[in-house]
Amino acid sequence: MKTPVCALCVLLSGLVAVRAETSCPLRWVHVTNSLVSEGEFLHLSNVVETAAASGFNGIFLASGINGEGFDFHRWNLGRRDRLRRLRELCAARGIEIIPSLWSVGRAHAIIDYDFNLAEALPMRDIPYVCNGDYATFAPEPDAVTWLTERPTGVLMAERKVGFEDDKHERKWIDSPRVKTAPYRRYRLTFKVRTTGAHTPGRTHYSFASVEIYRDYDGKIRGEGREGFNFTKADSDWTQGCLDFVTCDNVETRITMGFAWQVKYGKVEFSDVDVRPLGLQKLVRREGAPMTVRSAATGREYVEGRDWLVTGRAAKEYERDTDTDLVLRIPAGSAISKGEKLLVSAYTLARRSDRQAGVCMANPGLYEYFDESMAAAVRLFGPCKRWFLPMDEIRTGGTCAACEGKPLGDLLADCLCRQRDIIRKHVPGAEVYAWPDMFSPYGNAREENAGRGYQLCAGSFWPISKNLPTDIVAAVWSGSKMSQEFDYFNGLGMSTIYAGYYDAMTVDCPRGIEAMRKMKKAKDCRGFIYSTWTSGGKYDLLPAYGEALKREFGELPKTR
Repeated sequence: MKTPVCALCVLLSGLVAVRAETSCPLRWVHVTNSLVSEGEFLHLSNVVETAAASGFNGIFLASGINGEGFDFHRWNLGRRDRLRRLRELCAARGIEIIPSLWSVGRAHAIIDYDFNLAEALPMRDIPYVCNGDYATFAPEPDAVTWLTERPTGVLMAERKVGFEDDKHERKWIDSPRVKTAPYRRYRLTFKVRTTGAHTPGRTHYSFASVEIYRDYDGKIRGEGREGFNFTKADSDWTQGCLDFVTCDNVETRITMGFAWQVKYGKVEFSDVDVRPLGLQKLVRREGAPMTVRSAATGREYVEGRDWLVTGRAAKEYERDTDTDLVLRIPAGSAISKGEKLLVSAYTLARRSDRQAGVCMANPGLYEYFDESMAAAVRLFGPCKRWFLPMDEIRTGGTCAACEGKPLGDLLADCLCRQRDIIRKHVPGAEVYAWPDMFSPYGNAREENAGRGYQLCAGSFWPISKNLPTDIVAAVWSGSKMSQEFDYFNGLGMSTIYAGYYDAMTVDCPRGIEAMRKMKKAKDCRGFIYSTWTSGGKYDLLPAYGEALKREFGELPKTR
């Protein structure tokens, strides 16, 4: 009788093992930590210890500066040594590191590496005049016309203690409107200060906000706005600046007021002004040509022979402090002194002071990805799993390289090539990605078809049939999570769920409720404890770890 019993025990233990391997085998903690200091390393080490003690087995690590993707060109010896010690700690605690790689939408690190990889917006017929050896920007007299009364004096918005979200509150200052020329760059300047601005329960968030809205088919659109965020509270007057590009629009609306997180306080603005700009933050590459023509005859002049771009290379991270570039007119140029010129070129496409993207149709981008992946493997080793933060792509389809191409196809091709590059360096690697831009429940909605999405020319619907189904979609939505599970599983894709989102308890839609919906999914591999506050919020790691054990069982001792 002992043999059958033993056999039954082995069978049952095997079933438990299978359950552990197939029911939420991946239990990760999302961490943003650039390892630029010993303090950051110690903080991350504490997270690893807590995660291991709470039953998690992975750290999904965004280690680029400011969480802006992988930035191998900025890794000094100190960061490399701290990563080496982190890898040793994780190996000792049974924690897998899942490195976050490249973002196309939040691509500041890539643009810092090579500015000309940026997605670009067209600037057309910028007026310049030849002064002899140089040609300089010469704005038209009516370059800016205020359609409403020009703001003067101090403008103020206030939110009082105890306001109700669903009732009107003076949160925004009346929006002035400006007539602007299409395909031009402008600069909005102002001074700002806040008094008593309070964001309960939040850190490292904005207090004041200034946003530029463009018209679209005669209507002001919110999605295509560019924004400035003021992150100081209770401050003296501070100078603010926001550059914006008009695209094909002829009217601009300016909104000034509180950032959405502010619950109460006062914000004030003064010295509001708008002025036109010349050539700034130029993108020079295939797909971003530059021409100089005579305003009188239309004759196109030759770069190198008739004109040269002067000045240092653009720096995206300097945001809005550039000065207009001038053109040098060499000896022997066909351009005569006093001649008026029309200059067309491409400038950086930037959704806000925190968000700029790169062109997915640019061959140089994939050369960068290949070099970057080789560096990533040298730093992290041949990790089994890698993550692509390919969300929030707010720019695309606007330069000559990608113009006219469906954004869904551009994205699918980009994902396929990223996957292939990863597996070139790590054969058999698993690739995970945020699915916002290829989900019909995210930013690839059918209702966006036929109109521009954000600063893109076009939308991400229809979703491309060439979407790689061998990458894992990291679903993060709340009410639509079950639909997304079904949608991606129906395509043959596996999923993982990004829950928590800095909740107050485990008994919430992104906690236990989400775990129970995960059980009903055809193929959901795991759960990511996703924290987005500054420095991360990890106090509920033990509670979430226990909830995962209750819902899915203990993890196997070895992977």
